[in-house]
Parts: sequence; structure tokens; C-alpha cells
Amino acid sequence: MYKVVKKIKCICSDQSGMALPMALILLVLVSIIIVPGLWALQSFLVINQDSETDTMGYYAADAGISDVIWRFNQRMSPPFPYTLSYKVNGMDVTLTEVKLPVVDGPATIYSIQSTASQAQKAIYSIYAEVNVNTSVSPFDYAIATTEGDINIYNPARVTSTPPGHGDIFASGNINLTGGCESVDGITTATGSISPSGCTDSYSNVTPITFAPLDTSWYLSEADKGGPAAPVGEIKKQTNYHLGPKHIIGDLNITTNSSIILDGVVWVDGSIYIKSSSVTCSGNGYLVASGPGHNITVEVGSELDRTINLLCLDGDVAVTQSAEIGSIYAPNGNITMLNNGTVYGSLIGKSVTVANNRTINFQVSIGTPLPGIIASGTGAILSKYSQ
Repeated sequence: MYKVVKKIKCICSDQSGMALPMALILLVLVSIIIVPGLWALQSFLVINQDSETDTMGYYAADAGISDVIWRFNQRMSPPFPYTLSYKVNGMDVTLTEVKLPVVDGPATIYSIQSTASQAQKAIYSIYAEVNVNTSVSPFDYAIATTEGDINIYNPARVTSTPPGHGDIFASGNINLTGGCESVDGITTATGSISPSGCTDSYSNVTPITFAPLDTSWYLSEADKGGPAAPVGEIKKQTNYHLGPKHIIGDLNITTNSSIILDGVVWVDGSIYIKSSSVTCSGNGYLVASGPGHNITVEVGSELDRTINLLCLDGDVAVTQSAEIGSIYAPNGNITMLNNGTVYGSLIGKSVTVANNRTINFQVSIGTPLPGIIASGTGAILSKYSQ
């Protein structure tokens, strides 16, 4: 029997001298791949940091534009050039402007530059053209006067729904005998405000022009009730429907009358609602037209909050505890006495509110009377940045 023995010959050569060259080659390859990647990563990091700074600068500069618009909408002339009193995203924001020629009616165009800076280095600038209207809706306010003062005597007060929006504007002085807390909103006057030092109060501001009311709508609505005719005195009526109607001469509602107002009642004369047990409900407008023609509500008369009074050329006096909607008398004086609430706005040549009377500005209503044509004071026409 034969035994086969396989002999395996191991040939080993000395390769220890190759380790160093291979390590060097590997190091070179890693350097070629990693180092550019690190440079790229650093570049991306710098780009991202710059992008983040630009983004923060953009929002800071845009906040400057918003500040300018807010000032215009508060009827305050921005003190160009000026820097915001606070930092935005850690940056200073400076506003400059160029006032351009008037282009359309009461509108003026401002070219505004808002620049955000950090460590005195400009980061971002936004440019905007702003249309500033000097003719605005008086119904932006709970109370506004076209020429005279606003007097609010203790314990009368101005509130709003929701709270914090009972702003008042006087084309004259504001007298708050009940103190600053009697107005739940911003207090603004072209003259003085007493007491001085109220929070959110601005005195000696630039006068503004309120947009007039287009009365043609009211007259056309009243004429839908038929030809104009005298009515005289309405008394001892129960659930008497009045309107739409165009009345020639004065309208007197007296003595145990219950009136339901339907639409617009236009009176070429004065309106007297007086005597005990007189109620007016429904939904509509009582309009007194003509020089010296007034609206008077007194002696126990009760009105509903959905009734609005418009006195185009005379005075309005409500001396009883009526709940009522807005009152518009741009050429006359409004006097509101005794208990009760106005649910809307008081717009008059001057306005006096006293004796537990409350003015509650209904924000949700917006412009409560048809016919006002006006836009906000500050509107951005165009905006671009760099």
C-alpha cells in the first residue's frame, strides 16, 4: 500500500517594506477627498449664516415699514429720519423718506427706505411707496369731531366690543373729567388732552379731513315709500310702522306712541321724539336735513340700538336713557346725557357725553352707515428690497 504525502511548499517573501508607501497613498487619497469636502462644508456654513442674517435683516427692515404704516394710521406724522426705539432681531432699524408730489386728490405718496443694521453695518434695506390719505372714515373711531372738542364727564365712558378699541379723535381738545381710564382705547387730539400723561394718548397731532357722507342713498331709499308729504305729529299710536318715507316739515313723535322704524325716514325739517311712553324700535335711519334742523330725544323716550340718527346741518341732543346706534352730525353739536348706551360711533362738530352714558364701539360692524367713501390712511403701493 502506497501512502501519498502531499508536500506544500509555502513561499513567503518579505513585504514589510510596502506598508509605509501604502499608508502614504491612503493619506493622500483621504486628503484629496476630505479636505475639499471640509472646505465645501465651511462654505455652506458661511452661506447659511449669511442667509440667516439676511432673513433676519429682511424681517427687521419690514418691521420698520410696518411702524411707518402704523404711525400714519394713528394720524401721526413719522419723524423722518428716525430709528426705532427698540431692536428687531438684534438689529437697529432706521427709516428715511422722500415725500413725492400729490398725485390724486388728498393722497400723498411717500418713498420710504427701511434699513436694518448690525454693529453700524447695513444688513438689509426695504424700499416702499406708501399712499397716505388725509381723508379717512370718521367711523374708524368711537367718537370723532370735525371741528370742536370732546368732553367726557364722569362717570360716562367709552368702551368697545371687543375691548381695547374705543379710540377717539378730536379736531380740538379732549377733556376727560373721569380720568384717563374713561376711554378704553387710543386718545388723539389736534389740541390738548386733559388730564395729560394718559397712556396711549397723542396731543397736538396733524389735523385730518374726514370723508363726507354721500346722502343720496338715504334720500333715494326714503323716496321708495312714495311721494314726499307732511306727517306732522304722531301720537297715541301702537306698533305704528314708519318708513321708508320722505317727510316735508318737522316730525314729532309724542304721547304714548310705539313706532316701528322700517328703513329710511328722511325729514326736511327737525325731528322731535319726546314725552313719556314713546318707544322706537325696528331697524333703520332717521335723517333730519336742512340748516338749523335738529334731532331731539327727551322726556322718557326709548330708542332701540338698531336705530341710527343723521342730522346733516343741525344739533343732536339725547337726554334720556335711550339705547341707540350711531349718530352722525358733522355740522352740529352732539349732547348725550343720562343713562343709556350708544352702540356705534358719535360723529359731530363737537361731542359731550355725561351722566352714566356709555359709548360702546362695535368693531364687528365696521362702517355702520352706508355712504362713507374713504380708505385707510396708509396703504403700500409697492415694495422691493435689496
